[in-house]
Amino acid sequence: MANAITSVLIVLKTNHELAEGLGAEIETWLCSRGINVCMDRELAGRAQAADVDYDCEFDLILVLGGDGTYINVARALLHTGVPLLGVNLGKVGFLADIPVDRWRERLEAILEQGVSTERRLVMSFEVRREGQTVRRGLAVNDLVVSRGQMARLVQLAVSCEGAHVSNLRADGVIIATPIGSTAYTVSAGGPITHPSLRAFTLTPICPFLNDLRPLVLPGDCEFTVRVTQAVGGVFLTEDGQSGMDLFCGDEIVIRPSGTDLIVASVGFEEYFHKLRSKGFIIEGGG
Repeated sequence: MANAITSVLIVLKTNHELAEGLGAEIETWLCSRGINVCMDRELAGRAQAADVDYDCEFDLILVLGGDGTYINVARALLHTGVPLLGVNLGKVGFLADIPVDRWRERLEAILEQGVSTERRLVMSFEVRREGQTVRRGLAVNDLVVSRGQMARLVQLAVSCEGAHVSNLRADGVIIATPIGSTAYTVSAGGPITHPSLRAFTLTPICPFLNDLRPLVLPGDCEFTVRVTQAVGGVFLTEDGQSGMDLFCGDEIVIRPSGTDLIVASVGFEEYFHKLRSKGFIIEGGG
């Protein structure tokens, strides 16, 4: 069921000239159609996303920027339950669904027909060190446990629901949501997972003498990555935006967040068109 749009929050990529100009243009266009508009120029630029509350409620959050901006806003405003829609101002822009030259067409259709929504799986995680939680957070795209500055393999132990999966010597491992399956995961040889699926993928990065293949795991499971050796350094990266050093014995516990990301639906046709246009699907002759 499509919901009518009466108010829109526009979040701009911080200190970005094109986002500023386009935001002002979209604001004027929406206001001329009787839509209440609020503009946020600061949220997307925060180093650490945090829950934010506004003075009024919104029917749609429109993000002007690239995938990094979209991810940061998604984490920060996950708690609102308001659907997100991105206008792509980035280089790849796989998550930001609207091409910058088609925003009028797409928004006109949403105002006329309402916005249909879909749910997306988000993961929560905590880092445990000597029995204490030293970090926790959310990841919309992926978590990456990888080697530090030294070109030495890391050693990890992976388990799922308490069951041992594998001891791994590699450059690292990527745990991704379906949203993140078209990012670092696919570059490391992992599967592209349709974003509507409730599943995690676990993909080793350059494994050494190990037959662990990329795994697709249930989206309701809890799994753990434990650092069993950290010579040369080990690092945890969250959504490619922030992270921390890990030490031998540290455990990263990953599970579904319990709160889904709500996004404006673009449909199967648009999704597969995007896969083709971004080079994820190469069509053969025939």
